[in-house]
Amino acid sequence: MATMTFRFTTECELTLTGVSYEDIYLRLKDFMHGDMKVPTEGSVAVYPPATDQLFFQVDDDARLYEVPYFKGAFEKDVSDICRDRSLRAQPPVPHSMSLSPQAKRYIPDFYW
Repeated sequence: MATMTFRFTTECELTLTGVSYEDIYLRLKDFMHGDMKVPTEGSVAVYPPATDQLFFQVDDDARLYEVPYFKGAFEKDVSDICRDRSLRAQPPVPHSMSLSPQAKRYIPDFYW
């Protein structure tokens, strides 16, 4: 099975509640240092990318490839950029909209 990891410039909003502002700040600090349970304790909103710049990784390749301006076409955004690396041919996988209840909580109703 193929894997791709995307990294892009976006706007994200994390709303936390706590017993004090300092408590909230310290939890944000924990998150900034890698504590990934913090976002699950709050409300997270992710907004569309601020720019068309996009980076991706393919499978276990440590290199990050840059898509300077997202074009919306696999050939231009991925295949042409990875010329020096053969992309593994993968059989098509049927897509399903089956999501866990936890994931559905973070998707606004208008997407359904």
